[in-house]
Amino acid sequence: MEVFLISGSNANSIRTNTSLLMAFGLKLLGLETVHIQLTGRDERPVLTGEMPAPFATAWFPATERPPSSAAIWDWIRQSATAEAVVVDLPVSAFDHGWIADPAFRILLPMATGAAEAERTARDFHAIAASLVSPDLVLPWILPVGWPPAMEPSDFEPVLNRAMSRSGLLAPSSDRVIQPGGISTFEIRSAPPVVDGRISLSPRLATATEGIAYAMLKATGSSLLPVPNDAF
Repeated sequence: MEVFLISGSNANSIRTNTSLLMAFGLKLLGLETVHIQLTGRDERPVLTGEMPAPFATAWFPATERPPSSAAIWDWIRQSATAEAVVVDLPVSAFDHGWIADPAFRILLPMATGAAEAERTARDFHAIAASLVSPDLVLPWILPVGWPPAMEPSDFEPVLNRAMSRSGLLAPSSDRVIQPGGISTFEIRSAPPVVDGRISLSPRLATATEGIAYAMLKATGSSLLPVPNDAF
């Protein structure tokens, strides 16, 4: 079982939509998938309909203190068949206990635009600065809405410009996941949820499969399909 945290200080819709697309893509790859949404303050879960998704779902309401990684693990272990767990984690619910768990892979969605790139790079540095052990894994940046032909190295000048005012080094290109096929989806204006249920066009569903595969490959996941099973 592997756990993927989708977090960052970008707009809630970007983070939540990215987590839903990732969960959908992992399910299309044949993995038993669970999506967990930790709601921020004054935020309701997005999946509220009957049979809301082709994967298992759960949500935790905002409280004065964010749930610990142990609390999330307790719920995950009740889903005995889960292979991949995607957690939609707002910054208000982020806890250093999450960072300290080496089983969690942290993904930071980066939408298009200089401000979004700077915000994501700053999130990267904030998390990296909290790592207290060399055994812990740095987060990955997941571009969404960028041209699929872009290589990870193409984001170096983007991130360098974004960090030029802060004096901090830009995240290296090996922490950037190649965008895959999500460029056709305007993640801010076209939420993948209708009436509390996830609803994707065939074209977008195919795109989610591509980005999920790219994410598994970039993070060295043991869940990566063998070549004969890959699309």
